[in-house]
Amino acid sequence: MSRARGARYASLVLALALLQLAVHARAGFTFPPPWIDEAQFLWQAKAFADGGTLLAPQLHPERAIRWMPPGWFVLTGSALRVLGFDFALARALSFAWLLGGFALLAWLLRRLPHAEGALLLA
Repeated sequence: MSRARGARYASLVLALALLQLAVHARAGFTFPPPWIDEAQFLWQAKAFADGGTLLAPQLHPERAIRWMPPGWFVLTGSALRVLGFDFALARALSFAWLLGGFALLAWLLRRLPHAEGALLLA
């Protein structure tokens, strides 16, 4: 990748990330609309923050619910343990993980012949 093409690609990545940040800041709790999974995932992260376990009796008191691999729960729960529990913080952490995934995707796409187009489609 030439230096000029690399700079153009990096500028596009930065512009898209800033656009995502602007939309996130403007939308607050309204977009994307919270869905049932978000609350259920958050309970397990809060359980990890509070007690070091992924078992959240709020989801189902009679039996433990384990939906997904625990990566998001552990990362978010660890941050909530250090920073305190807050819905706005949980939403901001989800956005930070999204930007991290976007950065990784951009890095993986950078060597494609039409990387800018692939990034826009992604």
